[in-house]
Amino acid sequence: MGSKKSPKHLEAHTQYELTDGTIIPGVTTVLGLVAKPALAPWAWDLGRRGIDFRRYMEETAAIGRLSHKLALQAFGGGKPDLENYSKAQIEKAKNSLGSFRAWSKAHKVEPLMIETPLISEQYEYGGTLDVYGKVDGILTLLDLKTAPAVYPDHWYQMAGYWALLHEAKKKVKHFRLLRIGRDESEGFDDLVKDNLFYEFNVFIAYLQIHKLLKNIKAGRSGFSQAELDRMKTRREK
Repeated sequence: MGSKKSPKHLEAHTQYELTDGTIIPGVTTVLGLVAKPALAPWAWDLGRRGIDFRRYMEETAAIGRLSHKLALQAFGGGKPDLENYSKAQIEKAKNSLGSFRAWSKAHKVEPLMIETPLISEQYEYGGTLDVYGKVDGILTLLDLKTAPAVYPDHWYQMAGYWALLHEAKKKVKHFRLLRIGRDESEGFDDLVKDNLFYEFNVFIAYLQIHKLLKNIKAGRSGFSQAELDRMKTRREK
């Protein structure tokens, strides 16, 4: 890590609203409930080696975000503002994309949506998918992950995006997850599924838990009249 203090990279979360103005959670917020049992032992090991856990997390997160933005740029996404990153972070992010560049040269990607926010009136949540379009001629939901490994909640997240596309009447034949390591040692994965039925049901379960916890935190003892009216409207459709 560089000697300079890492700049701030946190970006404002997209706020999702139903057509009636009701604020709804995003896919990533919902999946923040997913337990990460490996995190505590990993943080302990960093501390044992004299590495500041929070500083390390901030640094790797910044590199991961930049790698993600640079990869999306290859499909036509917006150009990231490099002024927000240190020279060392930029170099590491660019170096992590070697396998991704080889993948993108070997496949034909025709984007129809890039970083597009969508909402579900039916399930009351929103999300911003990475890429939807044709990959080698097949309608594909393509999700890019900058992480040391593929985790189950990556697929839950993609299932949440699939339902948003489904409600928007967009067909998906393949669900493709590209994992980009934040350095060469973390490797690269290209995984494809043709169905996320179980993953979608897991996502919906987390969505319901999120809603219940929100109501409990607000001190509610039952559904509000507005919520009952929305549920009735959905049943009648």
